[in-house]
Amino acid sequence: MAEKIAVTFKGKNDLANLTQADTLMVFEKRDTDWIARKEIPYQIDLSTNLQEIRNQVRNLITKLDDCNIIVSQSITGLVYNVFDRMGFHIFEVPTFQKTVLNDILMDINNNTENIERNEAIPTTPIETVDGIYFLDLIQLQANRPDISSKKALQPFLHNTPFIKLDMLCSHLPPWLENTEYKSAFDIVNKKSGSAMLVTITKKICK
Repeated sequence: MAEKIAVTFKGKNDLANLTQADTLMVFEKRDTDWIARKEIPYQIDLSTNLQEIRNQVRNLITKLDDCNIIVSQSITGLVYNVFDRMGFHIFEVPTFQKTVLNDILMDINNNTENIERNEAIPTTPIETVDGIYFLDLIQLQANRPDISSKKALQPFLHNTPFIKLDMLCSHLPPWLENTEYKSAFDIVNKKSGSAMLVTITKKICK
């Protein structure tokens, strides 16, 4: 990632809202300092139609080259949406000092590391041997609280041919006690340290 950040100013010194500013200053990090590398005069006319506003913002973005971080006092509405859809990191700050650029860069790097770490954690059962699957639901939900046990397991149970699923969890998800699942699967659980190891196999029709 290029260490470049665009900041919206009214004139050259006063931080302003993006739609009220008239200059985008692109700063680039050199060693420990931030150097103003590019000055882009611009104006966004909000009195025109929505498509024209989109075009104005997209035209402004093309002038930013490989910079994908923007800082302003305020970025809202349609303008925010265009920058967001174009993959920008968007920050709002009340006042501007160069030191804030270091904080912003650190925040982005930390978030990127967290995302990469979360992506490395399986969000659905993983096959370990032919037909044998495993899921650490405890680790998954500690790192991805947005993923419920239903979201992680139900598509797998309904759509994946498997022999056995071993799942590490803190407790048996209550929905697995429903008749739909108890009639289709043999579910056995046992303590595994402070956790519970749940083994799920498909019932064999006799």
